[in-house]
Amino acid sequence: MGIHIPHNNPLLVERGIGNSKVTKVLVNTGSLINLIFRDTLDKMGINLHDMKPSSRSLTSFNGSSETMLGTIRLSVYACGVTRTVKFFVISTKAPYSVILGTPWIHSMKAITSTYH
Repeated sequence: MGIHIPHNNPLLVERGIGNSKVTKVLVNTGSLINLIFRDTLDKMGINLHDMKPSSRSLTSFNGSSETMLGTIRLSVYACGVTRTVKFFVISTKAPYSVILGTPWIHSMKAITSTYH
């Protein structure tokens, strides 16, 4: 028997990104960037030649860093609205396909919430 705290679950959604339906999209109010993983782009059939190379580093909350492969702009469809979103691309493994951070949340004028 354990303690079940349902309001601590992350906000995971499914979104239309590019021409694909993408699952396991984390909406993260603590992320200052929109992030997409190389595996996700491969599954979507996105050509990496469309990516603008970058050698910037991304530092996570635990202090580890990852060198970004580059940036790519993709359309994201949500609630009847399509926005062109700049994603930073990294090749690390993650439990999510995409992380939509505050730039996307603000562009949608959205207020995120999970069940309380």
